Amino acid sequence: MVKLCDSKSSAIYWVNLFTYRCKNCGKTFEIMFPNDQYLAKFREINGDEMRWMPTYGKGGVVDLMTKLIPKFSINDEITTAISKQFIVELNKYCEQGKTGNGFEYCHMREECEKCRSTDVMLVKEKVLTNPELSWLKISCALLE
Repeated sequence: MVKLCDSKSSAIYWVNLFTYRCKNCGKTFEIMFPNDQYLAKFREINGDEMRWMPTYGKGGVVDLMTKLIPKFSINDEITTAISKQFIVELNKYCEQGKTGNGFEYCHMREECEKCRSTDVMLVKEKVLTNPELSWLKISCALLE
């Protein structure tokens, strides 16, 4: 069995906490999303679990791209094709979610958790510094 380690960032990071109200059903809900390019958010494929990973530094997205994608170097452009290839390779070395699937990049979706309507209204936004996050666990061998 592969030993998994957190990809947790040791640097200071910021996350936006958006509070929305659904105009369809009235439910109020929150979405956290990276405030800048220093964090990446992942969603379980066909699931609802979220995980986070630093973009830079040891065990970050760019570092892992150089380890998992042949001929990719730290100064290369990250294209859509490279991103897709990275997700395929990353899922060979990371934890699985509750439904047994790997993770993919999470894109901001302003959608009601209850009725799935996209007719929502932003109520407030708050910037959090170093909030407690669920970090994506990856093979410890990739962090050596």
